Amino acid sequence: MNAERISELKRIFDQYVIDDINDDELLALGRIGMKINLDDIRHITIDEGTQEQPGLLIHPPTSKYGQWVLEPRSGDWLETHEFILRQLGQ
Repeated sequence: MNAERISELKRIFDQYVIDDINDDELLALGRIGMKINLDDIRHITIDEGTQEQPGLLIHPPTSKYGQWVLEPRSGDWLETHEFILRQLGQ
């Protein structure tokens, strides 16, 4: 990856993300990221699901929190935590 591309990605990141990470910390995270073997990464989806197969989360009306959020369908995060632990094999 060239320096120009990295600078462009940093500019885009700064435009859309609010954080308190300084440039040195961001560079350190980048170095860690370069060492990650992408074949070792697994992913799961935790979302609203479909009408036929509801997910673990729901999107309540924005008036409830004043913003767009997801919350547990059951009203308790325990079911979501248990799902994640099962996916991690614990």
